[in-house]
Amino acid sequence: MQAQPLSPASPVWIQGPRLRQRWAISNSTFYAKLRAGLIPAPEYPFGPAKPYWRMEVIEQFEASKKAAA
Repeated sequence: MQAQPLSPASPVWIQGPRLRQRWAISNSTFYAKLRAGLIPAPEYPFGPAKPYWRMEVIEQFEASKKAAA
C-alpha cells in the first residue's frame, strides 16, 4: 500500500505560541495587537478553546507587511 500525499487544499495550522515565537514578540504584545486588529484573527477548527491560524493567511499577512515597508 502506498502512502497518499496530503491534498494541496489541506490547510496548515499554527498555534499562537508558535506564531509568537515566529514573530519574536511577547504574549502581552501578541494579544494587544490581536485585540487592535493589527494581526489576522484566529480560526477555531478544533473547538472554541483552541485558536489556530492558517499558515497561508500568516504568510500573506507577512508578505503584505514587507511590501508596505
